[in-house]
Amino acid sequence: MKIHFSNRRYTFQSQTQKWSLLLILLISFITNVFSQSKIGSPYRFESVTVADGLSHNTVTSFTQDHQGFIWMGTFDGLNRYDGQSVKIFKNDPQDNTSLANNSVWALCTDRDGDIWIGSTDMVISRYSPETGMFYHYNLDSEANSSIRIEKIITDQSGDIWVATLGNGLFKV
Repeated sequence: MKIHFSNRRYTFQSQTQKWSLLLILLISFITNVFSQSKIGSPYRFESVTVADGLSHNTVTSFTQDHQGFIWMGTFDGLNRYDGQSVKIFKNDPQDNTSLANNSVWALCTDRDGDIWIGSTDMVISRYSPETGMFYHYNLDSEANSSIRIEKIITDQSGDIWVATLGNGLFKV
């Protein structure tokens, strides 16, 4: 086996020399690949907690709106995060345009940019960024009043679908 480097010729006299060189090159290659994958990771992890202004450390759901805000549902309110600070929305019993229930389990952004909020009662809320108000909708008057909304999605035609724990699926 002959290897040429800058017009110099290196000749290996034995099979052991050949295999030793190949092993060294292989180890160098593998070490280089694994060390770069850890150092050059394209992901950067950050956390948002109560210390940053979040209403509760248990986040049950999240969505991103058309303006880029991240909305997070928690056991103690709805939180809007702009990348720097958190704004908290909570139920105010004296204001029927506030959040219906502080225990938020499901969130969805519809095609108009409104945020749909599901909680532990049979009412879902819709937050309108244009008005800054919450609008409330009863799912079904015959359903158990303690239903928990598990998931809210919007389909291609813009319809809102609400999945519940033990009470089926609703189309709004």
